[in-house]
Amino acid sequence: MNGMKGTTIPFVLMLLLLANHGVSFVASWQFQPPSFSLLSANTGMGMHSEAGSAWHHFWETFPQWHLPTTKTAKGHPQSYHYHESVQDLANLEIPRRDGGTVLAYQTTCASSSGKNNKKLLILLHEFFGLSQSICDKADALANDLQCTVIAPDTFRGESSTFIPKCIWLALSTPQDRVNADLDDVLQWYTATTATTEESKDGSTLSLAVMGFCYGGGKAIRYTTHCQPSAATVVCYGSPLTDVDALKRLKKPVCGIFGQDDLQFPPPVIQAFERALQEAQLQDDSTITVYPNVGHAFWKDMQQIEQKQEPQISAYQQVVGFLKEHL
Repeated sequence: MNGMKGTTIPFVLMLLLLANHGVSFVASWQFQPPSFSLLSANTGMGMHSEAGSAWHHFWETFPQWHLPTTKTAKGHPQSYHYHESVQDLANLEIPRRDGGTVLAYQTTCASSSGKNNKKLLILLHEFFGLSQSICDKADALANDLQCTVIAPDTFRGESSTFIPKCIWLALSTPQDRVNADLDDVLQWYTATTATTEESKDGSTLSLAVMGFCYGGGKAIRYTTHCQPSAATVVCYGSPLTDVDALKRLKKPVCGIFGQDDLQFPPPVIQAFERALQEAQLQDDSTITVYPNVGHAFWKDMQQIEQKQEPQISAYQQVVGFLKEHL
C-alpha cells in the first residue's frame, strides 16, 4: 500500500481524462495468471493516439506498475530510467516566457570548442520524465556528434516510476505547452551562445530534435509545427501521418521501431513511411523496424557499451543520421 501513496489522485484523474476525451474501450481478454493481456482496444481518439499508447503501457506493465530498482554493479538502480528527482538531474534553469523556468540537463563533448555552440540536439525524455538514462544518452550523443545536447524536462518538475502516474503525466502534457517550452529553450540557447548580432536569431544554428516514446511523438510534432529546418529522430514514438504537416519539414526524419511493438505495429509504421513518401521526404529519411524486439528496446547506454543487438545498430543508425543532418 505504501507504493500507492500519493498516486491515487493522478491515477483517478488519468481515467477521468480518458473519459473526457471520449475514450471507450472494447477489449477481448485472455487470462494468463498472474496477469492479463489486452488483445485489442479501441478508443475514440484513435488506437495509436497518446491515449491508445497510454492504454497499452497501462496493461503491458500490469501488475508490476513500479519498475525494478535493484542496484547494478555501478550502483545504478536496475530500472533503466534510474529514478532520481528532476531537480537533482537538471543543471540548468531556463526562463520561460510566462515567468516560470524549464529545468534541463545540458552536456557537450569532452573536447569542447566554440564549434559545438553551432550544433544543438534537443533530447526529449520518455513518459517517466527526465531520468538518468536520458542524461547518459545525452552525454554519449554529445561526444559522438561533437555537439551540445539539451534534455529539457517537459513535465515541469515531475517524474515517476509508477506507471499510472507516468501515463497521467504524458496525457496531461499538451503539445502546445511542450512547443512553447522548447521554443523558450531554443531562444535561451541562441541568446546565450551568440557571438555576433546576426547569430542571435538562431539563423546559424544547426538543430535536431530527438525523442523516445512519449518524447518521440512530441519531437516530430514540434519540428513540423515550430522548427521545420531541424532534423527529427523518433525512437518508438507516435508516428505522424499528416502529410501536410510533414511537407513543412526541410530536413529528413529518422525513425527506429521494434517489430513486436504493440503500440506501433508494422501497419502503423508502413503508414508513416507512406506519409513521408507523399511528403517527398523519403530519399534521405530512414525508418527501420528491428526484428524480435518490442517497445522501448533501447533502455540505456549499458546496452550500447555491451554491443547488444539491435540496440547498438539502432544507436549507430541515429548517430550516422545526425552526423549527416545536424
